[in-house]
Amino acid sequence: MPLLALENGPPLDMSQCVLRSVSPIHLEYLRNMGVTATLTISLVIGGKLWGMIACHHGKPWSGPFSLRQDCQFLGKVTAAQIGARAAAATQAYRSKRTEIALMKGKMGVESEPDKGSTFWFTVQLGKQTVEAETRETLAPDQLDMRVLVVDDNHTNRQIMLNQVGAWKMEVGSVASGKEALDRLRAAVAEGQPYDVALLDVQMPEMDGFTLAANIKGDPSIAGTRLIVLTSMSHTLRSAELNQLGIEFLSG
Repeated sequence: MPLLALENGPPLDMSQCVLRSVSPIHLEYLRNMGVTATLTISLVIGGKLWGMIACHHGKPWSGPFSLRQDCQFLGKVTAAQIGARAAAATQAYRSKRTEIALMKGKMGVESEPDKGSTFWFTVQLGKQTVEAETRETLAPDQLDMRVLVVDDNHTNRQIMLNQVGAWKMEVGSVASGKEALDRLRAAVAEGQPYDVALLDVQMPEMDGFTLAANIKGDPSIAGTRLIVLTSMSHTLRSAELNQLGIEFLSG
């Protein structure tokens, strides 16, 4: 290729040029599928090829330059999203490892091909400081009840839905305190009130304790039994829990 675009002209601008090679085996693979035109979008994360988006066509086709630019932009945006999610997952994993280490525990994973993976952790837990109380034990025939799960975290809601559903209870879920109040009141109006509400403590706008106070402050839904779920350290005494109308605090 000449160094000059034209005789005695300016240097040839190759800043947008890309050199790529195609394997003959890959071309044969495409022909076997009846593909005569292909467009590939590379997903590059951290300077390394993470994957590709391949588009095929059965007839010869040449895409305009503007479309190729759009596809290149799409590839960059998609790669950025994948990279951000991967970084967030890595950070969450490291945070969990730090939390477990602070609790003098360990975590790990054991994997076998064709069998799956087992994730495990160990922690040292202290005894609850809340005074022990004797609770009424529900007989199996008393477990036919309606339960509402209230948690802003989608994953946590799904876990609780699966667990409560496995106990053969009728279960619903909402993502906020306001939605919970609306759902509980609507259920009463329909003649099918919820028997129990499982409340997450850490929620935006209205936390679990505030929601509990609102439920017990509304005569129409005050009969709902409340169980508060939290991963944080709360040392509320039984008298304080009773004042909020909370049947049980799980930490």
